[in-house]
Amino acid sequence: MKISEGLSHRPNFVRYTYRDEMVMDAVENCLRAIRNYDIDTATRTGNPNAFSYFTQICFFAFIRRITKEKKQQDIKHRFIERM
Repeated sequence: MKISEGLSHRPNFVRYTYRDEMVMDAVENCLRAIRNYDIDTATRTGNPNAFSYFTQICFFAFIRRITKEKKQQDIKHRFIERM
């Protein structure tokens, strides 16, 4: 929760009105991916890095939510233009 909330305060995500949905999507994706985290995976330092793993999951969840919302906005604008 803290990772996704902190990531949502970055300058590239802070201006979205649906930031809460982005955070909740990220938390959901992290909970789904927790089984897939392998502590024995080699990193550059040789130490497991769960923070970067879950940060990447949150980042891509944010991107997916932004894409979905933009599609919905586009549909709404096209509908309004036709009316």
